[in-house]
Amino acid sequence: MPELPELDAVVGLLRGRTVGRRVSRFDIVAFSVLKTAEPPHESLVGRTVTSVTRRGKFLLLEVDGRYAVVHLALAGWVKTGDAALAKRASSSGPLAFRLPFHAGT
Repeated sequence: MPELPELDAVVGLLRGRTVGRRVSRFDIVAFSVLKTAEPPHESLVGRTVTSVTRRGKFLLLEVDGRYAVVHLALAGWVKTGDAALAKRASSSGPLAFRLPFHAGT
């Protein structure tokens, strides 16, 4: 499980790459990642990421007043990249979800 210094580094990385960007899709890749929530995860689509913080070992992505809460578990990691990279990414491996953004935003 990543320790707090690693999580702080991930928060900094995600802030720089996601804040101010508008979510184009929320793709669940591993069924185990999906938890019952109201409003559902699809409600983040079309909204803009306003902040990325950490609460304990959970990462919180605030998306226009709604939250995506992520726990990296034992071998968790975050991968960021442009649209071309996302299209080439394989669905195999320990991938939980994809959160692509609109181009230019």
